[in-house]
Amino acid sequence: MKNRFLVFYTILISTIYLLGVGYFGYSLFVEYSNASSNIYYIFNTTKILESLKISILIIASATVLTIILLIVTYCKKQKKYNMVMEDEESAINDDNIVEEDELDNEIEEENADDSEELKETSQEEVQNEEKNELPSEECKPVMIEDSNVLFSEKTHFIMEEYLENRLNSELNRAISSEFDLALFIIQIKNLNKDADYIEKLSDYISVQFQFKDLIFEFKEDCIACIKTNCIIDDAVALADKIHKEIVDITKEKCYIGVSTRSIRMISAERIITEAYEALKHAHEDEENPIIGFRVNAEKYMEMMKNQ
Repeated sequence: MKNRFLVFYTILISTIYLLGVGYFGYSLFVEYSNASSNIYYIFNTTKILESLKISILIIASATVLTIILLIVTYCKKQKKYNMVMEDEESAINDDNIVEEDELDNEIEEENADDSEELKETSQEEVQNEEKNELPSEECKPVMIEDSNVLFSEKTHFIMEEYLENRLNSELNRAISSEFDLALFIIQIKNLNKDADYIEKLSDYISVQFQFKDLIFEFKEDCIACIKTNCIIDDAVALADKIHKEIVDITKEKCYIGVSTRSIRMISAERIITEAYEALKHAHEDEENPIIGFRVNAEKYMEMMKNQ
């Protein structure tokens, strides 16, 4: 329908322009013919100017009409674009985000203990970090020496027993340098570590998270991935992207829980619990298999002031 209208309008405007130019050209032709047939004929400048005015008026009218149409079309597209963006933002913020208050009471009770413990230990551990250059070098993880012995032979991911120590190290770097960090827990139903797709899955996840020593086996059918310098909204968007690819690769159901450091001094145990609880929430709605844990910043700041 739109294409037909565009073709029709193009033909109409072209016809109007040709009519305007043709009218003025015809007036000149008439005057020239009269002069050619009669050597005493004097050009009628008044008639020529009158025809010129009419031609300009016709062309100007078509131009104004085109400009109005372009403005109207642009406004409609902009409005439609804004509505789409609002829908996408709402989908991320509402459907894929679970607020801190919605998680289990057990997690909320751990807040004070984790914060106090980290307050005492983080300053000492931060002093041991010698290099913290923002943003490029700082966001890169510290490479593990002799890391080959840590990797699983089947999945090529680091074994689960090393997750908490490595995550604590990355969290301390993030806290000292004030950048964010996200933890993804990806669950693949019926994950078969001997399947043909494991190598392709391993390569894909390694590319998405950039560093192999930030990807860990987790429980029987999960993968835990650390993403440095990543806020919750970006993390959920990335999770949505990799979810589709993982399903295509494995042909199995996939659920993803995400949590971020945000503004907090937080332990690895705490953020793992948050991401895993978010993963549990992802099972509640098949249409939204990705859930991110959003921290209540006001509540957290108030809690820190009362410490």
